[in-house]
Amino acid sequence: VLDHWIILSLASQRNRCACVMISSIILVSIAAIILRFDGSLRGANTPTTVASCASALLGNNGRLIAIGGRSISPLPSLSSGETEYDGLILGLEWVHQSATCGKLDRIWEEENRGDDDDDDDSETSSVTSTVHVLGDCKTVIDHLNGVATPRKLKRKYDRAVSLIDKIKAYAQETLGNNISVTFEHVPRENNVLCDALCSIVMSCQQNLSLCEVEYAITEGRLKSADSRIKFGLPTSKKSRYKFRKTHFSHAVSRADNVPIDKRLDVWRKLAQAALESGDAVALRVVGEKIRAKSNELSSDAIDLSTLGVAMEIHALRMLSLNKEVEQSECRYKQVLRFCDSVEDYILGFVANANENLSEITDSRISMTTSRIEDTEWREWIRDWCSGLQSEPASLVDGLESGVW
Repeated sequence: VLDHWIILSLASQRNRCACVMISSIILVSIAAIILRFDGSLRGANTPTTVASCASALLGNNGRLIAIGGRSISPLPSLSSGETEYDGLILGLEWVHQSATCGKLDRIWEEENRGDDDDDDDSETSSVTSTVHVLGDCKTVIDHLNGVATPRKLKRKYDRAVSLIDKIKAYAQETLGNNISVTFEHVPRENNVLCDALCSIVMSCQQNLSLCEVEYAITEGRLKSADSRIKFGLPTSKKSRYKFRKTHFSHAVSRADNVPIDKRLDVWRKLAQAALESGDAVALRVVGEKIRAKSNELSSDAIDLSTLGVAMEIHALRMLSLNKEVEQSECRYKQVLRFCDSVEDYILGFVANANENLSEITDSRISMTTSRIEDTEWREWIRDWCSGLQSEPASLVDGLESGVW
């Protein structure tokens, strides 16, 4: 972006080459702000769906002005195009709010600072402000450039256009400043800043679900240690076989909301808690869950199908249901052929349980931040992450303003 334009007057003479002379110098200050946006969607149409959007405002020289992001409510019909539009709307809302409070005008003045000496020699001066929008979603950019017609995304498109019109109208009426808004598509590898912000927001969302499970496990341990709270076995065999009441029931239900790639760590810690608390019912439920999800979960160190069956059998032994143990060993004879000792198999699995489940996502956030090459951007993101992790409630769904 050029900081200044010098308009030259061209005068031609008969039978002579064109000569250039400066008839007047009009200094046109171009104060430009770059708005980058992105949206992301993980696990679409699943119980563990998470979505987020992010936006970043930069000056002419790449200097960061503001970064922000927010979570998006994972509705069943949510598409990636909607998340991209939400990222754009998030940035436009910041620009509009900054314009109404006078902050944006100060930013434009800062971007145009340093040319006061030149202004004294000019006969006329004017200001043109530009908001240059960059995004890696070609669909959104084509809609706003008028190349394509929005259909399913018409509501989001109308919201974005409405914000742009408000920004232009306010600047013209209040500041006497003309604002032009341009749109440009960039490759995804050139939009790493907003992509990293989206990944961090989603990781923080997943961290919240892990923290909920961890709290539920701690609560189950305390209840198991309380001698006043005991569950007795039902008397009928059918009821005993399908018995599900346990101190860890809440933790088990919460574990189903954890992303599939983190679920094995959750089952490991839950199985460890059940063993240490002597809760056979909880161990049996965890075994059933692992066996049922063995095809979706992955582990190079252990056969999950065998592990699930081993947990179920060990739980039945803890409940002294000898007949059910014999039936299960006969039914899963082929599965248990490589398992020498059921107890050792389970203990080997729970031995590597994480003390703090949130460390799983903390490492992922650090890895995401390390992808940013610009040192200043990394520092901004780290400070922003510190705010998110200290106030996780700020990421609740429906927060329109986002976290800036």
